[in-house]
Amino acid sequence: MPAEPPNTESEWPPLVRAIFEFDSARVPQIVAAGADPNGSYAGKRLVELAAYHGDDKMVFALIAAGATVPRDALRVLGEIDIKDWKIDGPESEGSYARAAQHLIEHGATPHVSAEDGGPLIETFPASDYPNIHRVLSGGESQ
Repeated sequence: MPAEPPNTESEWPPLVRAIFEFDSARVPQIVAAGADPNGSYAGKRLVELAAYHGDDKMVFALIAAGATVPRDALRVLGEIDIKDWKIDGPESEGSYARAAQHLIEHGATPHVSAEDGGPLIETFPASDYPNIHRVLSGGESQ
């Protein structure tokens, strides 16, 4: 059985700390020091964790540092608390859309199921999430 991820902030690996602190500028330095941009934490690949937090700059930085994007990486956006807790206005919705766009441009498919079993795009109706919906339907984020 794999070890549980560290629970406390002081135990976070450097790239995980950068993700939780929204500090994408540190990624090149951390990777140059030996961190693996393809690592995972709490069951998510690091690019998925960055997307889960809506950090488009971190998603871009991890990919630029060599992270591989899993085909199903966008599945993380279908988790129930993304819509209910994480996206709190047009600015954060735009950031999530840009993160999704980066993932799609690097191999992720928008054709994944959300946590409720339905298509991911149905989680983000155009009336409430126009940018995310546009990206998932094949358009680009603005």
